[in-house]
Parts: sequence; C-alpha cells; structure tokens
Amino acid sequence: MGETLENHAARVLASIRPGVPADEALREYLAGNRSLGAVGRRSVSRAVFSYFRWLRWLGPGESAQKRVVGALGLQARFERDPSCVKVEALAARSVPGWLGAEMDLSPAYLRRLQAEPPLWIRTKIGATGEIERSLGFCERAVLRDPLAVPGDLAALRYRGTADLHRAPGFESGMLEIQDLSSQLVGHACAPRAGETWWDACAGEGGKTLHLSDLMRNKGLILASDRSARRLTLLKRSAGRRVQLPRGGLDGNGARAVQDEVRRRAGRRPVQRRRHLAAQPACPLDDLDRGCPRAGRGAGRPPRAKAPAPQRGLHRRALHRPG
Repeated sequence: MGETLENHAARVLASIRPGVPADEALREYLAGNRSLGAVGRRSVSRAVFSYFRWLRWLGPGESAQKRVVGALGLQARFERDPSCVKVEALAARSVPGWLGAEMDLSPAYLRRLQAEPPLWIRTKIGATGEIERSLGFCERAVLRDPLAVPGDLAALRYRGTADLHRAPGFESGMLEIQDLSSQLVGHACAPRAGETWWDACAGEGGKTLHLSDLMRNKGLILASDRSARRLTLLKRSAGRRVQLPRGGLDGNGARAVQDEVRRRAGRRPVQRRRHLAAQPACPLDDLDRGCPRAGRGAGRPPRAKAPAPQRGLHRRALHRPG
C-alpha cells in the first residue's frame, strides 16, 4: 500500500466532519484511492471499523495512528480469545449507557458486537453448491429454528480473503453480497411469480434483486429511493442479472412510482400487488453491523426521524391491499 495502514486510517478519521459521518468519509477516501487495491481497501476499512469498535478503550492523548494500531491489537487479541475482555467492561464501553435499561445485554450479545461482522453471500437459487465449491471457505447458514429455514435459502457465510467482486459468478449475477438478515426479509415477503412489487426504499437493490430471484424473474418490480447514487448502483447490479423492462426502475420518487403501479396493476388483479418498505436504520442496526457511525457514547440519541420524502414513501408503501 506504500503508506502505512495506520496513516491511511488516520486520514479517514481526519476527514470526518459535520454532515460527513465515518462510513461516508471512509467511502469517499477509498473511492479517491483506487491504487490501494482490493486488499488495501479492505485493510483500511477493517482498521477504521476496529477503531470505532474499541474507541472507549483507547488513550485520548495519543495520535490517531497510535490509536488505530492499538484498536487493531485489541481486535486481534479479542478474536483469539473473546473472554480476554470482561463482560462488565463490554457492557460499560461497547454500547450506549442507556441500552441496559432497554434490553437484556447478554454476554453472547456483547461479545458478538465486538467481533468483526460476518460476510454473507446470497447465491442464485440452485447455484449454492456450485458457488460453495468454487469459492471455498464457505459455510451454509444455520438458524436456531430449523423449521424456520426457508427451503430455498441460498445464504453462505464467506470466511476467505478473496475479492468477491472478482469471484467467478459475480459478474454473471450468480452471487451477491448481502447480509443474512436482509436475505430473510425476502423470504418473509414470500413473493410469487407474476406478482407486482414496489420496493419503496430500495437503496442499492439487495432486496429488489432477491425478490426478482424468488419470483423467478416473472412479474413486475418497481424500485425507488431518494438517493440517485444508490439507484445507479442498483441498475448496475440488476444489469448483471436480469433484462430490465423499460421503466421498471424509477428514481423520481413516490408519485411517479405510484402512477406506474396504478397504470400497470390495472391489468392485474388488485390482490397481487405487494409493497416492501424498509425501515430507516436505527442505532442498534449500526451496532449489530459494526458500522463506524454507531453511537457508543453514554447519551441517548434522539429518536431518528426519516426525511419527508422517506416518510411519504412509507405512508404509501405500508398500505398492502390483498
């Protein structure tokens, strides 16, 4: 990487400012330093995430570089032996102080928050075994209730170090990087071929593409989001997998999508329309994913309020006829 890892991470930390949270600063830095390569970008990301995960263990008077090195050392030690950090210390430092009054902070939960989050893959239905053999270092998803596991669950936990964006099958749409909990949302929707779905807050399209896969690419899916950048990424991902119908993706907000749903659904029974509305992320979601924007301070954050366009999307999408 040329420069030391801690210097790269320190530059990311220095670019955090009002309106630019840590994860956005990290994304901007990596986009501007393509020469790092896949391994270098992954190492910088890991260093920044580790820094925020162990922030309340680090000496406040040290340089950013020394704090990053200290965080990586703590992470390595914890991964080798999770019991090296007392549960009481985790409860006091790894989560916001108010959280203990709201939920049971079990030792297993606290230790999971400090561990690096797993990397999950969703394969195309029927291709799980092929992808598992070609990649290696994969494990099938195991849920606590075996009866709740969908028959077509195509989730693999990846423990390797290869760049999955260059893996066999990625460009052809045979695999996507998607968290297990997000994959289960698609199965909870239980879409059927021929239905019309509106993914009201589609983001980069992980759930949109999963719905398409579960519908065997038969039906209509409309995707909208208030972020044009995310919709651009969605179109790029969708282009690798399916032939999109003209007008099938719309980024002009709820009104344009509603009109399109009404127009096209007029030729279909009303009971076949369905909507998927993703809730705005909350601080606990960020903690669970190990996101560097997660607030681990003592003060209770104000209740998140979605911007007006997103509230409008949710009011309309949460109405489910049929």
